[in-house]
Amino acid sequence: MRRAVTELIPYHEFGALTLTRFLGGHPALAAQVTALEDWEYMGHMWVGEGAGAFTDFLRLASRPGELGAMTLDFPSLPRPFSEDILDALRLPVRPGMSQNDITLLLGEPERRQRFVADRESLEFTIGQRWPYHVDCTVHEAEGLIYLAVIRKDILERCSSD
Repeated sequence: MRRAVTELIPYHEFGALTLTRFLGGHPALAAQVTALEDWEYMGHMWVGEGAGAFTDFLRLASRPGELGAMTLDFPSLPRPFSEDILDALRLPVRPGMSQNDITLLLGEPERRQRFVADRESLEFTIGQRWPYHVDCTVHEAEGLIYLAVIRKDILERCSSD
């Protein structure tokens, strides 16, 4: 199956993204943002910004000047806010999308995981020049509910340390 999406934003653009950049029209969400320090994720320490329970913009503590990973918990976010972030990434998936719609855009996943009976995670690598690990969690009834986007160079660094 051919992918409709072949590249996301360059690493230097991703690295400069901040959660607060997207909060202009969302004062209720802005009030929820917290600074994250000594945040353990993937076996490493991270710093960054969080909103709600599962939306995070993370930087390795050893590389605090550049974003390495982000997670988006769509049910807790206003849809326009989510879409602003997805548009900035050049990632055309949308909250609520079905597995079929996601695979039409991103191709077949490299891996599927089911941690809970009513949802499945689809894992992709997107991009050749700037490869990213993209993990889409799809709920049977609600569609796409969670997204993780991690720069592959950062992911490989985490895997090798």
